[in-house]
Amino acid sequence: MRALLLLFCLALGACTAGGPGFAGRPAMRLSEGGSDFVVRRNGAVVEAIRTDFDPLPRWPLVSDRAARAVEDWTGCTAAWATGDVTLLRIGLSCGGAPAPPRPAPPLLLDCAVLAEAEDADGDPAELSLDCVSL
Repeated sequence: MRALLLLFCLALGACTAGGPGFAGRPAMRLSEGGSDFVVRRNGAVVEAIRTDFDPLPRWPLVSDRAARAVEDWTGCTAAWATGDVTLLRIGLSCGGAPAPPRPAPPLLLDCAVLAEAEDADGDPAELSLDCVSL
């Protein structure tokens, strides 16, 4: 039981850990308009993790609040925001310098299995797929 409790506590602690490029960066807690964020900065890009409870968060509202909180914290202008209502990346324009380019969206595919081939043991060995980009 103790091991399960320890595992649960460790999993909760990872909820606001910095993502790729932000691990090890100092975290700040910011609030704006009823939304709470843990933010980390790496150059001209900020990662904002929303930590408040909102049963039906809306992207325009959350991204605007995160951008305003980050602008107040950094003194820079938020040029763009990507992500979702839980994890956002915000590009900053500081001191007249241009903001970094917005990252390309991830490639999303919808695939249908056309054929399956099995090896001698009956295990799946090869798939033929028909995929379309979403």
